[in-house]
Amino acid sequence: MQYHFMSRLAAVLISAALCAPVTASAEDGTMQFRLTAAKTYFTEEALRSGDALTDGALRIDNYSGLSYLRLHLVSDDPVSIENLDFARDSSRKEPDGSYKQCYFETHGDTALSIPDENGKSKNICLWYGPGKVEPQNGVVENPDSPFLTFSVRVPQGTKAGVYQANLSKEVTISDVGQKEYDFQAYSGSDRVDVPCVPLQIVVEPEALLGDVDCSGTVEFYDASLALRLFTLTSSGGFELTDDEIAEITGTPYIHTALTAADVDRNQKIEASDASAILVYATMKMIGLNPSWDDLT
Repeated sequence: MQYHFMSRLAAVLISAALCAPVTASAEDGTMQFRLTAAKTYFTEEALRSGDALTDGALRIDNYSGLSYLRLHLVSDDPVSIENLDFARDSSRKEPDGSYKQCYFETHGDTALSIPDENGKSKNICLWYGPGKVEPQNGVVENPDSPFLTFSVRVPQGTKAGVYQANLSKEVTISDVGQKEYDFQAYSGSDRVDVPCVPLQIVVEPEALLGDVDCSGTVEFYDASLALRLFTLTSSGGFELTDDEIAEITGTPYIHTALTAADVDRNQKIEASDASAILVYATMKMIGLNPSWDDLT
């Protein structure tokens, strides 16, 4: 009787999962900055033994002309940005002897912040386009290269959560009453506001088997999520992106969610996993103390 009920309910949930859409994003061609990193997912468990460090970069998408930039990179505590620099070609040198910047063909003056007395950098970049009297728009040499590079440090003991690195657009008032802008961008002589796609660093908690939405409890809804993951990958015949998994499960902890959905721990999500989650949630609801080993 129990498994007959499970099968009927599973069929209903599968039908709902197949009908649920997965949205897609589209780019409109507008120039934007985009912060990226070689690795964006970490676990609380791994961070118990030490800091994690990964390479990061600021890229310019759909470049349409820039003559001056002032950029201030910031991040949510305790994540930090370190070693800010221009992306450079180590096989060529600038007139001052430094390695040549990769993104633009030529440029005027450039500057990067240096650590303060506490050893922390403000991560400020100043860049001028070519031209001695008035900077002109830079010409891109290598559009596949990032504009800036940096390191992202996730300290030991960082708790589960979502942390961002972004460009600050804060405006402050100086001691003499002048506005000071963290972000300034010009194309020719015109000031422009360029959007930025932030970098998202996710520290994931340990998985609780069956808790696919990472809410802290195993519920009927988790069975439906496991079924949707199964149907979209097996019946649908394609792999889900990280964003699609996050949208389906309703949590940024996508690897934790996938681990939680695989309750028989055979390295794949199947309809039987969803059925086991359904039974587990039902038994908990009526006051029983089920075991995954007995259900899988």
